[in-house]
Order: sequence, then C-alpha cells, then structure tokens
Amino acid sequence: MLMGHSVLRRDGTHTADLNRAKSSYSVMLLVRGKMPAIFAVQLAQAVTIATRYSMVREQGLGSDNSLDKELTIISYKQQHFRILTLIAKSYAMFFAGQDCNARYADLKARQARGDHATLPSVHALCAGLKAYVTCEAVDGAEDARKLCGGHGYMSISGLPDLIGATAGGCTFEGENHVMWQQLGRYLSSRSMPCKRTGRWTSRRSISQPRVTPNLAQQRTDTSLIAVFSSRCNAPAPSVLF
Repeated sequence: MLMGHSVLRRDGTHTADLNRAKSSYSVMLLVRGKMPAIFAVQLAQAVTIATRYSMVREQGLGSDNSLDKELTIISYKQQHFRILTLIAKSYAMFFAGQDCNARYADLKARQARGDHATLPSVHALCAGLKAYVTCEAVDGAEDARKLCGGHGYMSISGLPDLIGATAGGCTFEGENHVMWQQLGRYLSSRSMPCKRTGRWTSRRSISQPRVTPNLAQQRTDTSLIAVFSSRCNAPAPSVLF
C-alpha cells in the first residue's frame, strides 16, 4: 500500500483521514461529470442522421396534391419541430456538460487547498445531470430513428448501433434511479433551512425580475426556413404544412 489516503498498521488496524476520503470519493465524479457532454454528442450524431435523411427524403405533393414535385419531409412542421427540439437539446446538454466539468475542476482545486465545501453540490449536479442527459440522449436517439421511417431500422443508417451504445449510459457509472435519489436527497437537505427561516437564501434569482422571450416572433415559418437554409446545402422549402 502506498497509504496515500489511508493507513494500515502492522497490527491490522486501518484508519482513514476524512478529508482524504472525500478526495477519493470525488474521483468517481470525474467520469460522471464528463458523461453529459459525451452523450450530448451521441444525441447530436443521431439527429444529424435524421436531419440529413429529412432533407433528401421526398413524400407528398402538398395538402391538395397540387405540386409538381414531391416535398422533402423536412417541409412538414411535425418533422422539423421534432428535429429542432432534438438539436436544441443536444446543444443545451453539451454546454451543461462543459459547465459541469468546470465545476469539477474548481472542486479539485479547492480540495488541493483542503476545502471540501462544494463536494455535496458538485456530487448532486453530476448525479442529476448524468441521469437526465443519458435518459434524454437515448430517448432522443430513438426519436431520431423514428424520424427516418423504415430507413431508421436498417443497420446501414447507423442508428441501431448508436441507440444501443447510448442506452448503456443509463446504467454504468450509477444506475439512473439511484442518481435521481441522490439528487433528491441533496435537494431535500437544502430545503431544511427554508422550513426554519421561510426564505430560500440560496435562490436569489427568484426575487429578480423575470424575462419572458417573445417566442411568437421568434418561432415563425420565415425564421425556421432561414435556419435550415443556412445549415443545409439543399434549398429551403418554400411551403410549410
């Protein structure tokens, strides 16, 4: 034994420094902290396949069959709404994963100085974010497969293997039900001061003015067409159903 975190005496007595035990415990958070960004990329891979398929797959001549050429299925609102939702989720989860990594790096820097105060919050963040991202990634990858119709079932699409690999994230490095419980336990412990004081001192943002974005102006057909026109080589559809 190198005895970096504990001591085993010749008589068999084992002792461990509490602070060093906390340092050892934080090591397991490293992988959990990296998982959100990793699985965000896996979701992005799945939705990329679905997006490219939707830009070339043609079906339907419009609501009244008046068009000369079939529309690409991205022209249908249900299709591009589901795709845009998955794209937005993958971006959000990736940036959340980067923030999680930054918080873990800050924790390790603090622990090097003997400060373990942020360990519970980082643990809760890694546990909850790991559970959320892996669930959303596997569900999103499955939805991306459905967006590709029968083509999504084929191995050549790459989606079946991608979904299988993504599904494993719900189990390793902590089964997700256990991760939700650990997050819930932390949140419950943080709510106890509120019961005594009647104030959420750690949630200052609640008392700040709320900003409501004008989604009615942002989520228009014109803006969506502009997004796909800039992202894809194919011309954007001129008609949306």
